[in-house]
Amino acid sequence: MTEQPGTPPPELNDDIAPPPPPPPAQPPVDPPEIPEEPVVPPEYPPDPPYDG
Repeated sequence: MTEQPGTPPPELNDDIAPPPPPPPAQPPVDPPEIPEEPVVPPEYPPDPPYDG
C-alpha cells in the first residue's frame, strides 16, 4: 500500500474528528421594515401656571 502524497498516515487521522460540514449558504435575512409612524404624545391638559 503506497501512501498518497498529501494524505496523513492513518494513525494520525484516528484521533482527529473530521471538520463539521459548513452551514448552507443563505442570504442574510433582513429584518422586516417597520414603517416609521410619527409618535403622537397623549393629550394632557395644560399644566396650570406655577407661581411659587
